Amino acid sequence: MSDWYTEENGTDDLDLGSLGLDEVEADAGYSLLEPGDYPFVIDEAKSMPHKDGTGVRVSLRLKIVGNKGAGRSIYDSLSVIYKAKSTAPDAVSRARTTESIARSRLKALCESIGVSTSAKLSDFAGREGVARIGVSKPNPEYGQRNEVKAYRKADQPGRPSFLG
Repeated sequence: MSDWYTEENGTDDLDLGSLGLDEVEADAGYSLLEPGDYPFVIDEAKSMPHKDGTGVRVSLRLKIVGNKGAGRSIYDSLSVIYKAKSTAPDAVSRARTTESIARSRLKALCESIGVSTSAKLSDFAGREGVARIGVSKPNPEYGQRNEVKAYRKADQPGRPSFLG
């Protein structure tokens, strides 16, 4: 980084010619992965509180490996502790369902990457597994995105192993 640039003051007179843009390909934009099973390596796994204080989620960043989609990152968030915002029976029921689904998916992830269900999230980094990737419903603010639909073992009967 040049001496004239600092994060505090920035600048609007950066000479783009100094960046070598003629030597790189223009970004064609974001494209979705096709739905299917993708091998991955866990880049990051951490627990985080919900912004609204209603519980705790496991936040995951998966790096796709193998032939299709290699290098792409897919994010998953599992609300493993989720408290209803009200005591209304339907709100409490939805919260319990959310927790149950998240915990079930977390157990499937543990099985996929070969860690014990009593492991710590710090044990997840670098572990390999297979995720069924789908496409979300359109969101007015963000459009569509890839999302994890399920986790499975790489050597599940009837399925090829992606991880050798």
